Amino acid sequence: MADNEIKKGVKYNKNRGCLYEQLFMYEALKRDLIPHKPILDPTCHDLVIVTPEGCPAIVQVKSITARSYDNRKEKKGSFKYAIKTTCNTDKTMLKDSYVDILAVFCTREDIWYVIPCHKLKGRTIGLYPHIEGSTGGYEVFKNRWESFSDDQVCPPN
Repeated sequence: MADNEIKKGVKYNKNRGCLYEQLFMYEALKRDLIPHKPILDPTCHDLVIVTPEGCPAIVQVKSITARSYDNRKEKKGSFKYAIKTTCNTDKTMLKDSYVDILAVFCTREDIWYVIPCHKLKGRTIGLYPHIEGSTGGYEVFKNRWESFSDDQVCPPN
């Protein structure tokens, strides 16, 4: 489903967020990861994913549609997807919370980023899925579902 179709049919951000959480759960199930949705609406996470090895990972799902101009000297002239890495009304950085994974869906590019929270730097990160061969710091996490098997999430026995 194209993002413009989603926007036409889903009026509120909260509802759109729920839709992308459902999409994430679908993608997780395709990879033998078992999603669990909490009954309440917790402050910093959306889902708990359980790996085939039985390791739980707490996940925050976010989506982004619009690109913004990148003003930094080394990236001048390009556009990026900027996403906040905070929760709790921007008071808490995800890397300082109990969340294990930040999952970001770039809707225009139809690409997921699966980023371990301990790798996050700063309150906002830039993603460049639209730039072929980008060396942005988070490009290694593009479609990186293996993040759920990392030692930080699922330590060896």
